[in-house]
Amino acid sequence: MSKSEVPRAEDRLGRRVKEAHAALRSAMDRALISVGITVPQYVCLTMLAQGGQHSKAELARAVFVTRQTMTVLLDGMEARGHVARVDVPPTTRAVPYLVTAEGLRLLAEAEAKISRVEQAMTSDLTAGEEEVLGQLLARCAQNVRAYEAD
Repeated sequence: MSKSEVPRAEDRLGRRVKEAHAALRSAMDRALISVGITVPQYVCLTMLAQGGQHSKAELARAVFVTRQTMTVLLDGMEARGHVARVDVPPTTRAVPYLVTAEGLRLLAEAEAKISRVEQAMTSDLTAGEEEVLGQLLARCAQNVRAYEAD
């Protein structure tokens, strides 16, 4: 391959997705500083607040961390009173945690800040474009997972 045939890095779709991800994650991190939680804690609180019990592996996948890191994350959130372990023996590998009143208060505050970040990210998109973008990103993720599974 000659030098003229090498695609410019900034023209690669993967780079554009990574750049958007990095910008979004940075903005989310900054937005959550005043709430006192991190993006992984926000995602974990969101999942737990939606109800049902989740395995540590499910939570870890949603937060993009290892199961071991999820254990540390949950232990820290429990120590700060954001979540509480349920005193019932689990019947599955699901984690018996509930979001506390303090955790719900933090989640509401965090949700408002994250919504503003997402609104800024899509501020010049129409509602239709935003919906299509979401669908395309979901398909891209599904395609990469299918490729990795082969």
